[in-house]
Amino acid sequence: MKVKQPFQQTSNIALFHGDCVKMLRNIPDAFSQLVVTSPPYNAGKEPEQHLTIDDYLTLQQPVIEECVTITWRDGSIC
Repeated sequence: MKVKQPFQQTSNIALFHGDCVKMLRNIPDAFSQLVVTSPPYNAGKEPEQHLTIDDYLTLQQPVIEECVTITWRDGSIC
């Protein structure tokens, strides 16, 4: 099994530490059957900041949009 960093289309698994939107924008549309993500929970725990719900949604919207873009039509985002 190939594990690569950064993302490469020939990898089975890609691990990425950084701005996920930058990585997601390098993945072709409808490329992934499954996207697993762990967004900040906005609970104010270290090292997270507690944001207003509007600010939190504004922060997460581009991430969700990119996840949808790269996921197969019948794929899953978890």
